[in-house]
Amino acid sequence: EFDKAKALSERQSLISWCIEDVYQQAEDDGVELNDEQAFLVLQKIKADHDSGQGCNWDVVSSLIGQVVG
Repeated sequence: EFDKAKALSERQSLISWCIEDVYQQAEDDGVELNDEQAFLVLQKIKADHDSGQGCNWDVVSSLIGQVVG
């Protein structure tokens, strides 16, 4: 029997970023963030997402710089 929900879920991909990712990148960049700043970076990742560019560590690093800068 055809499972429509399963078929739909197999046609999608979900990429997620978590606050720990933001903290790790900030640490790699030598930047200290508080919880509010790290959450703001996550919000900016979502709001500023460019499907042509995607989101990668360079984007996260740039957004950290914007928040801290």
